[in-house]
Amino acid sequence: MDDSNRKPWLGAALLVGLLYLAISMGSAALANAAASDRTRFAWRLSAFVGSGVVFGAHLGHEHWRRGSRTRSAAWHAAVAVAFGGFGLALAANLHDRGSASRY
Repeated sequence: MDDSNRKPWLGAALLVGLLYLAISMGSAALANAAASDRTRFAWRLSAFVGSGVVFGAHLGHEHWRRGSRTRSAAWHAAVAVAFGGFGLALAANLHDRGSASRY
């Protein structure tokens, strides 16, 4: 079997995209349950910082561990971010579909 057309980075990008989705959904749930505006802000900031850490770790993994060139590493990280953004948009649409008030 020839594995020359295999794209092992795509599975990693999907996994990282799911991690972005989990961070955003988890922090949104915690922010909605927050008692004060300051705590809500802290949870939203934690999502931003957590996603930045994941992005940096993914870029570092692609560049140093996998030995990807800079352009390829950036492309792989961008695909992971796109997967996460798509998942978040899909979750928002599903949430809107099930809510009482439609936008």
